[in-house]
Amino acid sequence: MRILITTIAAFFMISLQVSAVEYRLPIKEIQNKASESLSVFSKLVTKRENYREMGFESPKELEKLSLGAPLQLFTVQLDKLKEYQKGSDPAKIIAGGNHVIYPVSVNNQVRSSITLAEVKGGWEAVSFGNPALVRLLEKTRMKSTGTTRLPLSSYFVVQVPALNLYFLGYRFNNGLMLTPLLDDPRYQFKKGVGLSADEVFTALLPAAKEHDGLPR
Repeated sequence: MRILITTIAAFFMISLQVSAVEYRLPIKEIQNKASESLSVFSKLVTKRENYREMGFESPKELEKLSLGAPLQLFTVQLDKLKEYQKGSDPAKIIAGGNHVIYPVSVNNQVRSSITLAEVKGGWEAVSFGNPALVRLLEKTRMKSTGTTRLPLSSYFVVQVPALNLYFLGYRFNNGLMLTPLLDDPRYQFKKGVGLSADEVFTALLPAAKEHDGLPR
C-alpha cells in the first residue's frame, strides 16, 4: 500500500497563544505520530463495510492517503461561558489545546480525519473518521485564508461541547475571531462569516444560562 505523507515546514514553528498560558505544540512528535496513524487508519477501515461511513468514496482511496494541515482543538466549558461578560477578554474562557485534528485527504480532497491527544506525556491517536466535521472545518478554513491571507497554521478549532457547536478560530488585527461552520438562526450566525469571539460568546450567553448541564 502506498501512503503519501504531506509535511508542511511551517508547522515546526507553531506556537498558539489563545488562553492566558501560551501552549506550545511539540509538532515534530505530533507529525510523526499522525503519519504512523495513517497506517492504523487504513487497517480500521473495513473495505466492504464502513469505508463510506469513514468518509471514503471507494476502498481504492485507502491507497492514496495524505495528511493535511493540523488544527489544534480548544474548548469552552459551560460553567465558564455562563460567567462570561460582554466586553471581557474571551481568550480567558478558552482552554484545552491538548487535542489536534489532522484532515486526511485523497488527491487533495478531504475525506476524513485523525485526532491526536496528549496522553501521559506523549501523543496518541484517539479517534478516526468524523468526515462531516473535518470537511466543514477545511472548507471554512480555505475560504477564510483566501480573505485573511493568513497561513493555514494560524487557524485552530474552538468547541462549545454543551451547545454542540464548533468554530474555526484565528487571530486577526490583534483580535480573536471565530467563524461559524454552519448557518444558525438561533444565534444569527452565518456560515463562513467571522465574528469577534466577544460577539460569539455574548450571543451564546442566554442559551448557556438556560442550559441544565445535561448532555444534548
